[in-house]
Amino acid sequence: MSHHFFRFGDGNFSSSSAHCGTLGSGRGSSAMSHWEDDRGQRFGGYGYGYGYGSRSLHNLSGFRNFSTGGIYGGDGGGYGRHWGYYGGRYLDRDLGRGYFVGDFQGGEGRMYRGGSSRGKLSEGLREQGAGQGSGHAAAGGGIEEVHVNTNLLRPIQVQVDPEFQRMRSDEKEQIKTLNNKFASFIDKVQCLERQNQALMTKWELLQKQSSRPEESRSITSFFQSYINNLQRQLDTLQSQKEQLDPEAYEMLQLVEDYKKRFEDEINKRASKEEEYVELKKELDSAYMRKMEFEVRVEILKQELEFLRCLYEAELSQLQTVVDNTNVILSMDNGREVNMDGIIEEVRQEYERIAQKGKDEVNAMYQGRYQDLQNVRVNQQEQLRNTYQEIQELTRQIQRLQPEIEIVRRENDNRQEAIRDAEQRGSSAVKDGQKKLQELENALQQAREDLARILHDYQELLNAKLSLDVEIAMYRSLLEEEETR
Repeated sequence: MSHHFFRFGDGNFSSSSAHCGTLGSGRGSSAMSHWEDDRGQRFGGYGYGYGYGSRSLHNLSGFRNFSTGGIYGGDGGGYGRHWGYYGGRYLDRDLGRGYFVGDFQGGEGRMYRGGSSRGKLSEGLREQGAGQGSGHAAAGGGIEEVHVNTNLLRPIQVQVDPEFQRMRSDEKEQIKTLNNKFASFIDKVQCLERQNQALMTKWELLQKQSSRPEESRSITSFFQSYINNLQRQLDTLQSQKEQLDPEAYEMLQLVEDYKKRFEDEINKRASKEEEYVELKKELDSAYMRKMEFEVRVEILKQELEFLRCLYEAELSQLQTVVDNTNVILSMDNGREVNMDGIIEEVRQEYERIAQKGKDEVNAMYQGRYQDLQNVRVNQQEQLRNTYQEIQELTRQIQRLQPEIEIVRRENDNRQEAIRDAEQRGSSAVKDGQKKLQELENALQQAREDLARILHDYQELLNAKLSLDVEIAMYRSLLEEEETR
């Protein structure tokens, strides 16, 4: 059940007034309250009174105009109003005296019968009841004990600076001490009020019993001096209360200031973490580009070496074919044929063919080699730029690292979020590595296909050379046959 009390006016103690107001005498004090029970039902109360009563609303766990204590009816003259909604129906509003809601006691009135209750309204009369304007307050139990909710004193788990946490704990302890002092002052005022009432009663009895005017005047002066002394004590307590209220307000302002500073630090840390994540992403992308360029350079080197070996193998094979070519001629007649000249011509022809093929292959591979050199130069330039970017990013990271470390020490509870981000980054790296492996597999397959194509081309070239040799031999034979 939650209680909320609001006070307005400049009143003093009465059957419907509040201790958290201004102490003294006067008319027009008032108090308003509303509360809500565990089932969400709302109630409220409004009171007005004047004079001094035997019980009043007092503040136990707060200061200024906020209270969670009880309300007590008194003997002071006044009236009050009550309205609310309870049990699914509206309660009628009417005049009464000395009643309240929450943990309350009250006298008899037009609307409600006096009594004590907790957590529910006392029995109400639908018609006008007895005791209108003359109800008596129920017996009070003195000032209540201060109950502190330990859950509210438990520090928030934000992992802040221990010095800041200690200062907040000290501030809470000071506020508790001030509230306890204020409650003791209120108890003293109530005690002095009761003593004053008793002395006033004794004085009236003695004044009635006294027959001599001199004795009456002396008693009157005695009690008047005693009342003045009590009034001075009351003024002292009031001044102390007025001094404690600004201190409590300053404490609240200090707490709000620390709260705002803490929120600002949290926002700064969040912005720094975002910058750190962005820089880390840029560094990862630059590193991946660097690795990709290195892989490309290595692949091009391997391809260049492969082409060089292939070129040397083709040249050696062509040389072997030219050197091992044998021409066998058979003649039906016994005339002498200049075989050396024919062989020399064939050899010169094949040498021209071999030289031409060699020149073509050299030109082709020289062009390819030049292209690869240009690609290598471009990639080296890109690698140099990438390395410079990485160095710049590294310097920026080194410059931001101390700030990040300071924020990390102040906000250790954010480490879990950072670890989650790192896990996501590692999963992204794994995915990139997987894709890179797939690309390498595809490249290896392409290399195998290229080797197979080159092998087929070599076989076709060998077949062509053998056919060219046979054609040349048959042509020479035909020419000799024609000339014969």
